[in-house]
Amino acid sequence: MPTMINCPYCGKLTDPQLDSCVHCGGFLKKQTGQRTARRTGGASQTCTNCGALIQEGDIICVACGTNLLTGQKIADERKQQQVAKVPAQDSNRLYYIIGGILAAAILIGAIVLAMVMTSDPIAKAKRLANSGRMLDAVKTLETHTAKNTDDAKAFFELGKLHWLSNNMQQAAQSFEKAARLDPSNGEATRLAVLSHAQTSSPTSLDAQVTLLSSAVQENTSDAELQYLLGLSRAQKNDVEGQTEALEAARKMDPANVQVQRASAISHALQNDVAIAEEQLNMADPSSPDSQAVAGIIASMKDDPDDATKKLQSAIAANTSIQNEALTRLGLLLIEQGNYGEALTRLNDASTKDPNNDTARYFRALCLDRQKLTAQALSEYDAMSQKPGAYQSRAAVAAARLYLAQQNADRALQILGRVPPPSAGSESAELETVRGRANMMLNDIESAHAAFRKAVAADATYAPAHLEIGLLLIQRQDISEGIRELERYLDLVDQNDPDAGVSQVRALVEQLQRSADASRAATETSTAAAQITTSSERGIS
Repeated sequence: MPTMINCPYCGKLTDPQLDSCVHCGGFLKKQTGQRTARRTGGASQTCTNCGALIQEGDIICVACGTNLLTGQKIADERKQQQVAKVPAQDSNRLYYIIGGILAAAILIGAIVLAMVMTSDPIAKAKRLANSGRMLDAVKTLETHTAKNTDDAKAFFELGKLHWLSNNMQQAAQSFEKAARLDPSNGEATRLAVLSHAQTSSPTSLDAQVTLLSSAVQENTSDAELQYLLGLSRAQKNDVEGQTEALEAARKMDPANVQVQRASAISHALQNDVAIAEEQLNMADPSSPDSQAVAGIIASMKDDPDDATKKLQSAIAANTSIQNEALTRLGLLLIEQGNYGEALTRLNDASTKDPNNDTARYFRALCLDRQKLTAQALSEYDAMSQKPGAYQSRAAVAAARLYLAQQNADRALQILGRVPPPSAGSESAELETVRGRANMMLNDIESAHAAFRKAVAADATYAPAHLEIGLLLIQRQDISEGIRELERYLDLVDQNDPDAGVSQVRALVEQLQRSADASRAATETSTAAAQITTSSERGIS
């Protein structure tokens, strides 16, 4: 059986041995020459290409495969279609390529942007903080600043994060680092000072002064920094430095009432009453701060009643210098002998500021005067162990109380741990009390040496002359002892009820009578001896 093939024209199976396809009539074998058209009737037609007979309604010539509608061969149409389709495929491919490139570019741009954002630790930390991830934000900048120790901006932003987290100690350190790296950043200095002010670090005040001193040199026209420097120096009792800074701030901002008042206070503390009053008049006189300054000025002008009234008014109105006003009022009340109210005011002052040594010392003095000895001793003893302006004075006060309790050993122990005072009057007082403790222990030589040190430190310190005079009299050096007692009477306040002026004067008079009597007896004895000798000579 012959193998069947698909007709090239209609695609149906047909016998390849036949000349024409049984289905469509298409020639299966190659024809040579031009075929004669066969005409069988009026309904038949011929192919315009090969002249073969076609039937009515045919679309394709079975002899040559011509499309009777278009006049082209089917093979040629397919080639044209294939050719026509190529540009469309190429165009679509181009679109795909361009689209891919654009997508890749967008993706690359997004990746680069993400990398930039990720590589900027400050931007990343801000983004984390804004989304509520504060701990991650802090960690991001801490990691960055640990490796980049000179990035002032990063330290500044880290300080802000610590501030928002209410971690003032860390905020102060970060702001301080930023300010030191960039002294021109006045804001970093301000925030560092504010952060330090809210910590209880013993070194915070020194750090504030150092930072502000550096900042004002870089920001020479910043009145606020000068003002803050003045306030920080005031906290260190640097009145001269306080006045200098506040004067600079006042000149930069003469209309600032707050600066005017602060400058007035600094001048008042330096006893520049006239300047203090002048600057106070430029401020609001009715404000609590102005009342406080006016009270301080009145106390310096020896008007205790007016000073007390104004300070009480300022305290009641909650002046911004409350601690200073309370302390000043307490001292005024002590001068007036009102130890009870003075103790209340000084209690308030020392509670507000435990480092206010003036309030603490005079609080102890009030306790002492009210016979609250145990409490006074506790306060004095604590202050004698702490370096400061009142260390030696507190030690002397405690030693006196121990001597009153006949505890000379404890008195000497406290005096022995105090460094030598720089002021001559304080040194004279300390050595005098030391001498008294040695006298109680019957160590006469040590006592005499201590009294001599007291006189050498301050020849005008009356109690030392009294002690030396009594010691000399005990040693039977009457004439020298009388001279020391007379020196005491010349130096001591005659109206001081505790000075014992009348008793000392009576002792001197008695000693002088005894000395005169002794001298007369000695003279009489000498004269008698001379007469006897003369008689003997005459007899002989």
